[in-house]
Amino acid sequence: MNPPFATQLKANCTSPTGADNTVAQDYKTPNQLDNQYYWNVINHKVLFASDAALLKSGDTAGLVYAAALFQQEWEDRFGKAMVKMGGVEVKTAAIGEIRKKCGYVNKPYSG
Repeated sequence: MNPPFATQLKANCTSPTGADNTVAQDYKTPNQLDNQYYWNVINHKVLFASDAALLKSGDTAGLVYAAALFQQEWEDRFGKAMVKMGGVEVKTAAIGEIRKKCGYVNKPYSG
């Protein structure tokens, strides 16, 4: 992470009461749906190591640069992804298992 950016985040994450220690994931355009996040990744101004790691692989780095450089293509791909996700059925107890911990199958109910 960009060191001055990290310092700025630490300053912004501290509230006097500790009630609101949050920052926006996209510091430049936090209230817009746009591709700025990818520019933030390129500029090493992201919150998570997993975001920064996108530049470490040739496969994902290429996608990051494409999303940053081609706004309209990003919008088109994002829209298609949202439509696809909208088709995913919500699981309920009747048609699936709602796990108490994501990484573990619940123990069978013994009555």
